[in-house]
Amino acid sequence: MVRIGIVGVGFMGVTHFKAIEKVKGAKVTAIAT
Repeated sequence: MVRIGIVGVGFMGVTHFKAIEKVKGAKVTAIAT
């Protein structure tokens, strides 16, 4: 499993989050705004 953190939750942050949700074995574990 790959754990991913996202820094910034503007338009691209939301776009990246949605893309990561579709990746098998990937999980968003941290978000910093």
